[in-house]
Amino acid sequence: FNKEHMKFMQSFFVFGLALLIAFIIPVELFNVKIVYLLNSFLPIFLLFLLLAHLLLLQSKNGVTDVLSSYLTATFYLLALWSIIGYAYGLVLYFDSWGVFDIAKLYSLKGYEPIEGLPRSWWIPISEHMIFRFPSTFENPITASYFAAFMSMIAFALRHYLLSMLFFLFALVSISKGAILFLLLALAVMLFSKTSLIWRTLLLKILDSSLMLTIMLLGYIALQFTISEFFKSSASIHLLGLTLPFSNINQYSVTELLFGHGIGSGGNFFKSAYGSDLDTTTWLQSGSESGIGTVFYQLGAIGLSMLVWIQYRIIFLLQTIEARFIFFFYFVSMFLQENLINFNLLILLFFAIIIIELNRKQKDFTYVHTK
Repeated sequence: FNKEHMKFMQSFFVFGLALLIAFIIPVELFNVKIVYLLNSFLPIFLLFLLLAHLLLLQSKNGVTDVLSSYLTATFYLLALWSIIGYAYGLVLYFDSWGVFDIAKLYSLKGYEPIEGLPRSWWIPISEHMIFRFPSTFENPITASYFAAFMSMIAFALRHYLLSMLFFLFALVSISKGAILFLLLALAVMLFSKTSLIWRTLLLKILDSSLMLTIMLLGYIALQFTISEFFKSSASIHLLGLTLPFSNINQYSVTELLFGHGIGSGGNFFKSAYGSDLDTTTWLQSGSESGIGTVFYQLGAIGLSMLVWIQYRIIFLLQTIEARFIFFFYFVSMFLQENLINFNLLILLFFAIIIIELNRKQKDFTYVHTK
């Protein structure tokens, strides 16, 4: 390992130690601890470790070219099965969801069904409840982010019709965060190729920590402005982000530094308790916010190391496209717990690696790296 590798390994060692301590801390429901460990925290640790390692090695030997070919082939297979899955999702919607008692499952979690379908499959916009198509996913938000990533990857590989198809899939699943994420990512990929002025501006932003921080705050503000305009339920995500931090005066020193333990809160904890868990207690544990959940469960040390690792990875990326996608994902974690989820983390990994390892193509744009 070179010096840069060693710096990353030190960061991952501290983050891994924070994970170990948070896992040892006893919690009320051990099965929720295992779910969060396997679904969220181990994938974050392992995929970010692998991503950093590959980015540091990308200028050496031909291994990355072979990996790029495998990942691209995997994407095409995934795209094929996804289209089949969306078609089957229509069959489930019109005929078969009742067989799986999906509404009953959500009722046990404390959510009353609407028209025989789970409450979370509907979104309030103005004074109306709009159905969100989940495809074969249990959660339409996950479905929308999945389609958004597939659209980005297809666009990066210059399959524009396929990108548009997955863009439509993302729209019908109606996740505001996923749609905004996709629109901004596609805009960056398009303008970085076609406009010298935009490309120069993006380069300036990407090389400035201050500008990235300003964009982070602006992105969050934009999401909530859009949500207020449509009168949706985004305030829940803001409470999930802010309540864990506003209550730190109630934490012990151990809880502040190392968290309340993996599985001590979050949406999986809410699912296990159902309607017996009140809304305030649910949101105080960071539910509905990825950053809030990480802080509550792993503490200040775990959260700060995760943010630092993501920051370092951003400046390892050598293309505008990959750097902005990774940045947008990081920002979206502030308001969406679903993004600390293996299904979406692996798609982030796919998107970043495919774009970075195809960066020698003429339509990919380099950035200055620090």
